[in-house]
Amino acid sequence: MSIVTFLNRRHADPRRIWHWYDFRCPYCYVAQARLAALRTVGLYPQMLPYPVPIDVGLPLLFDRRRTSSTRRLIERAARDAGLPLQWPKHVPDTRRALAVTEWVRQYQPDLVGALYRRLFEAQFARGEDLADHRLVDTLAERVGVDISHVRAALLDGTAEHAVAGCVSVADRYGVTGPPAWLIGERVVSGLPQTFAFDEVMRVIPDGGRTVVRRR
Repeated sequence: MSIVTFLNRRHADPRRIWHWYDFRCPYCYVAQARLAALRTVGLYPQMLPYPVPIDVGLPLLFDRRRTSSTRRLIERAARDAGLPLQWPKHVPDTRRALAVTEWVRQYQPDLVGALYRRLFEAQFARGEDLADHRLVDTLAERVGVDISHVRAALLDGTAEHAVAGCVSVADRYGVTGPPAWLIGERVVSGLPQTFAFDEVMRVIPDGGRTVVRRR
């Protein structure tokens, strides 16, 4: 079954929420608090990879000499979420980390949450380099991932194809990059305000559509 078919079937469930992310995106890092809030009320967000192009301005955020309002917003969101934040020294290539995580989501789904958190911690809490393949593999092994199967999927292109499939689905919904959320039939881009998630939590899934209303 293709990833597109897989996701289309999953979306028939009104309790499903999709979240596109990249490990080098600081907005996605602080969005972990939103994911945790959804899980506490029995909603099941699916984390889907969407590699951020290098030329989208992230290097400006990572420059420690800068004190932009956007950077301060992210730092405040991290504090509010109880997440440590150590700005990385550079923007890493995270495609391999994304491919590994997507393979785990599909084939060892019980482990994907732990791996997702470990990789974000490495990037934004410890200042480690997710372009380091050995680091990614070590973190995956520590949470119990079958790394030999992951490496095989990387070698034959299966893992990368899965990432491309997630991006293809995102494109169909008009998503142009992470962080983005598909909640019911509504796409929300960026880091949603708390009220948007409060609306979602108040919806009782009844087979219909979940609607997020902006105020």
